Amino acid sequence: MKMFSRTPVFVFFMLFWACSQPNEVPEMLFQTDFESEAGWLTDDRMEKGDGHSGSWYIRTGDFVPYSPAFQLKAALISQRPIRKAEVVCWIRPKDVPADGHLIFSADAGTTSVYWKHKELAGYLKERGGWNEVTETFEIPDGSFGPDNIIKIYVLSKNNKVIHVDDFSVRFSN
Repeated sequence: MKMFSRTPVFVFFMLFWACSQPNEVPEMLFQTDFESEAGWLTDDRMEKGDGHSGSWYIRTGDFVPYSPAFQLKAALISQRPIRKAEVVCWIRPKDVPADGHLIFSADAGTTSVYWKHKELAGYLKERGGWNEVTETFEIPDGSFGPDNIIKIYVLSKNNKVIHVDDFSVRFSN
């Protein structure tokens, strides 16, 4: 009988402890160096040569103005609203002055319901060298829903060739 009288106290303590713990969700990291994409990405944007970390990289600009996108349904990234996306990639202009954007969009079909960009002109000053891009997108609550498709990619604004390699995206809530 004494066991039953202690059970509610124990259950109350466990519920109190569980509710007082931080309500954090781990970060989600997605990355590619494009080495393993050869054969999977079948368009002409894949090039073999002097990549940042290997021999494969992406070409944007002259015939296709945008890189292949990181692309995934928001609910598959996190069950909670995404509040931040930290993007790191390496870019190399073939010709200067190149001008580009790093794009974050949330799409419903063919319509963007949320779209932000970061200027890349400051990273594209010198011809031929790889430049690390580190940009953070802070995302306001309610900007998009779990069924929207998140896309992150590099866009060449003036059709000058920009090489892209070692792309990573870290999402957090």
